[in-house]
Amino acid sequence: MSSIGYYALYFNSGFNFADDGNYAQICYELLLGRDPNDLAIGYGILWFKVGEFLFRIFGVNYTLIKLLFFFCITVTNVLIFYTVAIATGSRMFAFLAAVLPVLVPAFPATSFYALCVMLNVAMQMRLAQNSSRLWHAALAGAALSFSFQIRPDFGYIFAVPLIVVIALVSCRSIEAKTHRCWRTFGLAAFTGFIAVQLIGFTAAFAGGYGDVFLHQFVDYPAMMAEYFVDGLHQLTATSASPGMIANDLLQRPSITDFFSDEPQLTQLALLIYLPVAVLVVFVSLNAFLILSSNHYSQRHGLAPAIVALSAAAATLPHYFFIVPTCHISQISCRAILYLLQCLPRNFIDMPSGACQTDFDLPESLRC
Repeated sequence: MSSIGYYALYFNSGFNFADDGNYAQICYELLLGRDPNDLAIGYGILWFKVGEFLFRIFGVNYTLIKLLFFFCITVTNVLIFYTVAIATGSRMFAFLAAVLPVLVPAFPATSFYALCVMLNVAMQMRLAQNSSRLWHAALAGAALSFSFQIRPDFGYIFAVPLIVVIALVSCRSIEAKTHRCWRTFGLAAFTGFIAVQLIGFTAAFAGGYGDVFLHQFVDYPAMMAEYFVDGLHQLTATSASPGMIANDLLQRPSITDFFSDEPQLTQLALLIYLPVAVLVVFVSLNAFLILSSNHYSQRHGLAPAIVALSAAAATLPHYFFIVPTCHISQISCRAILYLLQCLPRNFIDMPSGACQTDFDLPESLRC
């Protein structure tokens, strides 16, 4: 009910000149034929082209942008349910995982952050299961390619766990004597990646913004590194330093704020540092379980654990380094759930190739 009330107020909140309004304005400028190079496009060009497409089809309407954000939030929650269901085998746990982000509404303007994350996590988690097939690798590659066009930083981040998962799944296939080496799974993922990229490249060059498309691929790694260095610097700085990449990289709350007499400072410090603490516990616990035993389910629980860890690693900077007032609800609760979603699997013994579920999934979701 609180979520319904929140979004009801959001849809009637009027025009926001930042965030929502900025996105709507850029989409409108693109609709009018403005050169993307003349606009302050801070994310992947495809994200703004989606808004432009909606304006072109349905007409210019600010509420349409809000509906787009709400659609991203809805799809993200569905992906959370799916991912946790296949990772833990528990419908109840998956339901609770999907309900929590509903009860703690996401910041609408950045809802596509979580969508990109969960799209990659869902596809990679399915690939990490015992019964994965080559088309699962192709879907994982396609999801990664889509992320590159929406937010290139997520593309670069999730490329790493995808490579690791493909290697682990290939090793598992060799042990099971299915004769699928890493080249086979890698080729399937690469095919899915290239297929989606070709669509994006074709549309970009046909639309006259191919240079923007290419520059974002090249420029993002350096920008990510600069943000990371600036973010680390701000952990010890007393105020935002001049010449920062982003003016909203502010000093994090001190750990001593846990013991502050002001409840708001205590709550903010808890929300910011708790996911980091859970991250450390998760990594330590899984490393101990996997390395201390030759048990089949524990050894092969490494791939799902890496996928869950990558979800937290991908979302960590957005609430830890950026102003947390609007990113806490978007990231923190989900980060904890991502980290915990694979833990039950490390304690369950299942035969090779079995899907660990205590309920019947729809045919499209089955192993």
